Amino acid sequence: QKIVSKLAILTHSNVMFYASIKKSLQVVGTSMCVYSIPVLHNLTVEQIKYAIMKAETEFALKNQKANKAELTETLESNLEEINKLTELTAMLLELSQTENKLALEDKSFNLTELISELVRERKAEARVKMNCPEHINIPLHHTATRELCAILLDNSLKHSPKNSVVKICIIPSKQNITVNFINDGTISQQTLPHVFERFFRGNQQTKGYGLGLPLAEQLTKALGGQISVSTSKNSTIFTISLPIL
Repeated sequence: QKIVSKLAILTHSNVMFYASIKKSLQVVGTSMCVYSIPVLHNLTVEQIKYAIMKAETEFALKNQKANKAELTETLESNLEEINKLTELTAMLLELSQTENKLALEDKSFNLTELISELVRERKAEARVKMNCPEHINIPLHHTATRELCAILLDNSLKHSPKNSVVKICIIPSKQNITVNFINDGTISQQTLPHVFERFFRGNQQTKGYGLGLPLAEQLTKALGGQISVSTSKNSTIFTISLPIL
């Protein structure tokens, strides 16, 4: 009964939390012309996450056969998503207050582990091959870097043959970290100059809003880095170079 009671409280908290998230993102969107559309895109993505989280909680409440372990798993999963939503909102608000620039952080994190976590979350271990040093500790803004890598990973998985391999390579240097996302998809020469434009969709049959890559470009710039794309008959490479000094 205590676990069920906690889930009931969590359901209400989720609603209130999401309302505050939505309000915060709308404030950021209206105060930052350059970010308004990508932020609305992020809101749509987070709406989906919230809907799943809410459905999981409601199902757990109604499931009389659920045991303590299952209920605890639901609580832990929802708490993890709430923490991510909190970090994303804080990052977007920080961008609105710092002229679209994000400072280096005092605390470093392992970039290889961050990307590995993103792959595991998508259950894409069979498709992703990582060529990365085991420990790459960097002092970049964690949430922005995570969102940036997530966008490029999702793009690589989405726009390449279903059973093809996506390669991720991290190349460290004294002043920069370079990350290559390589997939077997191709981009036409007519499309290539427009991939970072808002609403542009090279493949109209692919679901999406044409907003992920523009947001990736904005986040890269906010981190003080550069992003580029190259394509050939057999592959496409998205490259980000981020300063670590």
